[in-house]
Amino acid sequence: QESPHLESSQNTVLHGVIDHQSIPSKPLSARDLLLQVAYFENFTDVELRKLIEVGYRKRLRPLKILFHEGDPGDTFYIILSGSVEVFAEKINKHLTILKAGNFFGELALMLGIPRTASIRALEDTILFAIHKKGFEKILHENPELAEVIVQELGKHQEELSERQNELRRLGLVDAEEDDKNPVVWVRNRLKNMFNL
Repeated sequence: QESPHLESSQNTVLHGVIDHQSIPSKPLSARDLLLQVAYFENFTDVELRKLIEVGYRKRLRPLKILFHEGDPGDTFYIILSGSVEVFAEKINKHLTILKAGNFFGELALMLGIPRTASIRALEDTILFAIHKKGFEKILHENPELAEVIVQELGKHQEELSERQNELRRLGLVDAEEDDKNPVVWVRNRLKNMFNL
């Protein structure tokens, strides 16, 4: 297990001159990146450590597909180094490129919805992954976090409504959790999925 902390900045400062060459080649620190994710930015050091403990690193070779559109989604990823392509497999359409520091899969993890696109590595890539079981453990230890997530997801109302309708069509929305308001639905869905 590598230390989640980046080496101290003193190591890169040589007589007042920063050696910029050595910085980008290192994978970014999972801890620093997690703090940039809105869902986790208010975590304490202890909570962040727990999050890192339940997560794991995953290496992808160039052109390796991480998952396909329509696959069940149960893992959230942050790119520590490298880059991936997001593409719509059915119509073979390039959607975007995600680089170190970007994250994806949070809706799949938190709402248990199928993957909405396929992902493949464009180069050697290292991901930091958090699986549903680990995330469930965190939510049980920090129940207030569920509400933070609900509020954050609430900022994506349009996308949530789309996902909700998609799940209804697939018959994956439980009648008792369903609600016209996507935010209420998300709150109910989180409770159901993670037994809160």
